[in-house]
Amino acid sequence: MADWRVIKRGICTSSRFVTMDEWEQLLFIQMVVQADNWGRLKADPLQIKMMCCPASQRTATEIRDALSKMATADRGLIDLYEADGIPVCQVLEWDSTQPSSYLKNRKTSGLPGKVNDSTVLTFQDNPGNVTLEEKRREEKRVEETDTPRVCAREEPKPRPPLGTNDAVLSVVEAWRLAWDSPDYQHGLSDTIAVNDALADGWTVEQLCESMRGWTNDDWGKRKFHNSIPKLLAHVQKGIDLGKKQTGPLTLADIGRGGPKP
Repeated sequence: MADWRVIKRGICTSSRFVTMDEWEQLLFIQMVVQADNWGRLKADPLQIKMMCCPASQRTATEIRDALSKMATADRGLIDLYEADGIPVCQVLEWDSTQPSSYLKNRKTSGLPGKVNDSTVLTFQDNPGNVTLEEKRREEKRVEETDTPRVCAREEPKPRPPLGTNDAVLSVVEAWRLAWDSPDYQHGLSDTIAVNDALADGWTVEQLCESMRGWTNDDWGKRKFHNSIPKLLAHVQKGIDLGKKQTGPLTLADIGRGGPKP
């Protein structure tokens, strides 16, 4: 996935954009930054929060409602649909806002495009995977009697340590087990690599499987394998290597301390 995106300055005066709440405007820009080379993200409110704003106090329910607002006909910022059983969020006008020189070299998206028989995605019956913590936070906010929060006036909250979301920890733990490095401390570059891979359409289970598969490389001792970001740049190769000798590594394996040799 490219490390940069183009956001045209006309967005600042677009009625479709400026009529949203300030935090929703920021979320949309973050979605543009994290979208794959075709302008697509998996339409999972919790995953979008994890990728775009992991330190935000906003709940998955609020993210879901913001996505629904962006997809309304009067705004037309995104399109929500389901294809091949996968919920997809497509940033609209993507090809007209990104440079043609960048678009012509892009690879196939890991998420399906919209076709005639694609289902329009709504969140009415599926509010997303809202955790118990988020439900309690939502209930607490409903009980509050003060005025609604405004993004620019919110009191600053302590920022959690980078790279502590469940997806990053799962992938790093798979790497520790596969490479027998229990004392390894992951950093920001590992977090960015995992989030980029998720944005490209890979699942957490596939990333963990790839971490394990790389141990079957004939050149396993080279320094290439000392870097999680370098391994995640070739997720499919790691998965293919793993299939040669072993089954896929699952999150359940990680919870049990990893598969037996």
